[in-house]
Amino acid sequence: MTDPQPPRKPSSPVKWIALGCGCLFLLLAGVGGIFGFLAFRLGKEFNAASTSGQHYLRTLPEVEATFGTLSKVEQTLVNVWVDNKQSVGFLEFALSGDKGSGRAEVWLVKHSEGWRGVGAKLHQGGRTVPVGSPGTTPPSKKLDD
Repeated sequence: MTDPQPPRKPSSPVKWIALGCGCLFLLLAGVGGIFGFLAFRLGKEFNAASTSGQHYLRTLPEVEATFGTLSKVEQTLVNVWVDNKQSVGFLEFALSGDKGSGRAEVWLVKHSEGWRGVGAKLHQGGRTVPVGSPGTTPPSKKLDD
């Protein structure tokens, strides 16, 4: 006759809890990493568009004729969208120079080399000066729409 085997001790649930928590942590870390990467890329794209818009404004002779030598170029709005598989940017800047202050609307198009200015509207004292090929100002959307 063989001796009966002693009853098995039930396994502890601690290892299953630790395994589940570890998997959940890895899943959340992966999703957080993806969102972080996308936010980084989006910020980098907005920064590149803003830098190109400022450079475009500073190179326009119409800006110097309207505002004089610029002492302040401050971005107030950025809007980037895809239109017919082409990235288009609309930016607004507050400008100040030795001939006065106002604002500028700038349109950019993204090419393989980066963002390039295609047009602008300069606004000062109720006067609007179109430059290049300005596009249509995109409609403003309220957050509660």
